[in-house]
Amino acid sequence: MLNGLAENYVHSQDLDFPYNGGLGTVTIKVRFEIKPGCDWPYSYDECRQYLKVPVDGCNCDGVNDKQGGIVENNCYKWKIDPNLKDKNSAAITKAE
Repeated sequence: MLNGLAENYVHSQDLDFPYNGGLGTVTIKVRFEIKPGCDWPYSYDECRQYLKVPVDGCNCDGVNDKQGGIVENNCYKWKIDPNLKDKNSAAITKAE
């Protein structure tokens, strides 16, 4: 598909966010997938709209204490999963 993403596209990335009130680093796992039989002629504004749901759906009074989550429809799925990373070890993950 030209200027878009085709079915079965998956992108997953871990992003380190250094500020969390002095407790260590937060690793934010971001995953996006296009479901079979679908495509997405994406736009920046639509991307921002979907990403704001799991980021600002809870604890939306500031930039701290975000919980992440999943936004899904018939064609695509976004997952944002912040996890506290201990200063001396790998990420401490929460139960799903």
